[in-house]
Parts: sequence; C-alpha cells; structure tokens
Amino acid sequence: MLKRTLLCLLACALVCCAAAAETVPPMPTPPPALQSFTADLVLYYNPDGGQKYHLDPSCPSVHARYLPLSGQFIYAQLTGEPYAALQPCAFCGAPQPPVTEAPALDMPAAADYLPAPFGVTTWRGDSFRTNAAVGTLPEAPTGLALVWQAETGVRPGSGGFPDAGFSWYSQPAIVKWPVEVRRSMALTEEARNTTALKEVIFASLDGSIHFLNLADGTATREAIAVGQPMLGAVTLHPLAYPLLMAGQYVRPSVTTGSGLRWYDLTDGGLLYAFDGRVGEELSGAFNTSALIDRSTGAALSLSKDGYLYLQPMQPGFFATGSRELTMAVSFNPPFWTKLTDGSETVTSAPVAYGSRLWFGTSRGRILCADAVTKERLWSAQLSAQGGVINSLAMELTDDGHLLLYAGVSTNAGTQPIPMQLTCLDADTGESLWTCKVFDDLGLFYAGTLAACAVGENALDGLVFFTLSNVRTDGRRSPGLVLALDKATGGIRWQHEMPGECRSAPVAVYTADGHGWIVQTDEDGCMVLLDGLTGKRVASLLLEGGRWSSPAVFGDMLVIGCCVYVDALPAGGRIYGVRLTGSETTE
Repeated sequence: MLKRTLLCLLACALVCCAAAAETVPPMPTPPPALQSFTADLVLYYNPDGGQKYHLDPSCPSVHARYLPLSGQFIYAQLTGEPYAALQPCAFCGAPQPPVTEAPALDMPAAADYLPAPFGVTTWRGDSFRTNAAVGTLPEAPTGLALVWQAETGVRPGSGGFPDAGFSWYSQPAIVKWPVEVRRSMALTEEARNTTALKEVIFASLDGSIHFLNLADGTATREAIAVGQPMLGAVTLHPLAYPLLMAGQYVRPSVTTGSGLRWYDLTDGGLLYAFDGRVGEELSGAFNTSALIDRSTGAALSLSKDGYLYLQPMQPGFFATGSRELTMAVSFNPPFWTKLTDGSETVTSAPVAYGSRLWFGTSRGRILCADAVTKERLWSAQLSAQGGVINSLAMELTDDGHLLLYAGVSTNAGTQPIPMQLTCLDADTGESLWTCKVFDDLGLFYAGTLAACAVGENALDGLVFFTLSNVRTDGRRSPGLVLALDKATGGIRWQHEMPGECRSAPVAVYTADGHGWIVQTDEDGCMVLLDGLTGKRVASLLLEGGRWSSPAVFGDMLVIGCCVYVDALPAGGRIYGVRLTGSETTE
C-alpha cells in the first residue's frame, strides 16, 4: 500500500554545499495525513502536452488556462502506456507509481556514503561502519574537558526493572543542518537562529528521542515520545533531508510487538511505521541501525529476528514561491526475507556495499547476502560457542579488495571460549588472518562487545578493537584496547582499562592526519590514547554506567550513560566533552 505525506526540506544540491514494559503499545497506525492510494483512485493530466499527473484536477501548479485538467485515468493504469511517461506532481501530493519489485540497491563505499561531511548520521558513521566521527581537530589534543551534561528520563520496565539511559548499541547522531532545512523545523527560537547549528539526536531506553545543541547541551526541540525503549542508533537521511528512522527494542518476554518508524523532523510527526513481527516471530525488535542508499532511495534494515527489510522511498521536489522547498515522500511497505536460521538472532548492524550486506549472528557466524535477490552468498563460522553480537567493520583497499574485521563474544557465560579477532575476505568469507588473544573467556558478556574502529590517515595500517572481561597473565583485566596490524593481525600495542569496555572506540584526527583513540569503560573512565603508540594522553572520570558508544563532530564528543540509585536505573545522562589542546586532565 502506497502512503505519502508532505514535509518541508532542502533540495539535494544544498547538502553538497554545506527493556520494555509487559504491556507495550502496538505499532501505531500512521496519522490520517498518510493517505492510502487504491487502484481506482482518479488521477488527472493535461492531454495537450502535459508532463505530469495530478491528484487535484485544479492543481495550482498548472497554468490557469489548462484548468480544470481534462485528461484522467485511474491509479491502476499508471504503469501502462501512455501514462507511464508522466511524472507525479508533488505540489498536490500525487502518488508515486506503485512499486511491485524490490528496489535496486547500490550502496556506496564508506567515503561516499555522505555527499559531504555534514554529520554522523548512522551507527559508526557510514555503510562500512568504520568510525563515528566527522571533521578534524583544530590542534593536537592534550586533554578531555567536560563542557555540558543533560538529563534524560526513565520509564517502567518489565519485572520491576526500569528502562533508562543508553546501551552500548546506542550512539548519538550529530548533524549540521543546512540553513533552509533549519528554517523549516519546529526548533526552539534560539536553535533556529543559531548559525551553523549542530544538533545531537539520541534515542534512549526511556522511550524518547532527544534533541540537543552540540555546543551547550540545551534542548533544541521537544523530544519525540516513541513509547518504547530504543537500544540502537537512529539513522538520518544521508542527503540531510529531515527524515529520521528509529527501531524499537523489546525484551523476549514481551509479545506485543515492536518495529521500525520514520519521523518527520520538521514537526516530529510520525510518517510511516511497520510492525517487525512476521511469521511466527514474537519480537520484531530492531537493535541495529539502518542504512539508506542515497542513489536509489532504498532503506536497508535488519531485525533482531534475522529479517532483512528493503524499503523503497520516492522523494519528489517542487517550489512554493517561498524561500523553502517542499518534497512529497512516498513510502512503500518494505520487501522482506529471513536470512538467519531458526532462533538465530542479529544485533550486529549490517555493513553494505553495492547490493550486498554482511552481518554477524548470535551463533558465531558471519553471513553475506544479496539484498535484491535475497540469496545468502556465503557463511563463515567464527566460533561454535560464542556470538558475533556487535557490528562488523569493512574496508575497501587501494587495490580493490573488500576486507571484513570481526570478533567473538560469549553468548551465555556458561562455557569458556577462545578469544579471536579476525580479518576476512568479504567476497569469499576466507579468513586472511586471526589474532588469538586469550585461550578462554569464561565470564558473562566477555569478548568483543564493542564495534571496532578502522584506522585512516596516519593510522591507516591499524584497526582498533576493544575487549571486555578478559584475562591476561592469570589475572583479570576488565577492559583492553588493542591496535592490530591490518596486514598481519599482529598486536602493535595494547592499553588496559580499569573497567569493563562495551562502548566502541572512536578515532579522531587533526588536519595533517595524526590520529588518537578515545575509549570509555563501564566505570566512566574516558581515556585519550595516541593512535600509533597507545600511550595515554589524558583521562576524564564521568559519573554513570552502561555507557553508549560516542560520536564526534570536530573537537566535540557526545556520549550517553545510565545513572543508578540503589542499583536500579534512575535516569539517563548525556555528556558533551571537548578534546582540547589545554593542559591534561589527569
């Protein structure tokens, strides 16, 4: 069923310049503004050379001498001759032609996912999930300075355990909106008038999506009350359209469903929603963050139940005579297919290139599939005892080879597992090297819980992994940051953290290419490490636990956590930290 709505936004060219309650509300019905277009819907056009078809026979976008439009046909005839050559009129909201086949997918490489570096718009920043940072540091950082903090709420959870704060699957989005888009948004007056506003967008376990000014942490608009906890990162459109995609998480005991939603960031309204429960599945949760192919308009998402969703999106522009542009967005129900076996689950955000995607599963496998043909191309078993629960990272080498970086985590903490970090040939699944760090990990939630970071510039020869609950030299070392040689898997350096590490590392660079790694542990210890040597440059202690993964824009880092009272979540907190050139904070 084709659905549409109107929203204000900027033309694409401007971008290049600039844990749930037991009773969970069902997926909402999209608001009345999202009309359903039936086969017998009458459409209108000018038979005397008209190039568009219209929903309104007296559409104001047509010259008055042709009104009312004399030509007409029904929606079911739209794909046949001579009507197939006509284009929809966005001014009166004419529907896009019906989509009967899965959309083409041609996901670009990491460097081309965004046409311009205007923000961090999805989990780990791009289609290869390489790093959650954009921009460069003005100078070599020597300190970490807390600039601001903001509070988030708490919601009742299942079993008396409240939902609040963020998980390590969480990560803020940060976007510098083009001025025309900012003018069309329902921002606070101060935010709308802020030059070069950079907005932090953070989905929380408290059931809301929060919006903050990167500079000072003040609210830029009202939070969107989704009503269900969100574990994963939101996804924004890579062309800076004010469109946001958010998936919801439910605990296994909850059977009332979850799903995926699209929101209009001009007013915070719901545009489209679909329930992720299909077949016999009872979860429907989305822990992963979607990707959007800006060339074809297709959105790719992966549910916890192992279903691939490929959703067509069809935008069209028109001018209203004002300084703003308006676009009609048509949403079609997603095409879906099951990619995993049985109860095998997916919390690993997919990486994608062309029509292919790669992801890890709870059974220790990495799967490669074609999103268009829905075929599984290969499967690689990394571990028979552990799972690949966080996202892979991918790299396209200068000689055209696709490399996958992955690690294993414990599933249930009942059996010790060998700890290995692996590089695979993404085309074949062949292992190119394996780094065996420890012989066994017997603790619950141990191993590579965090996503890795792929080095660039001066760090180009390195890939950075973070391990949690590991043992070294017969003693417990809660967290460990490792820099591995991309060519051999050899350990170039390692840095021990005082607490468990589930938050992903982030790499930051100066304009001349020198790089540093920022890592946070579960006790709130944040460290700044020299990327080449692992030497600690600075540290900062923040209050909280259950930390999210960070995102960086320029020299500002944003990260979220949970605040506990009597061992129960009592709220969330978001911190804004500046990577400074000032005196160290150690």
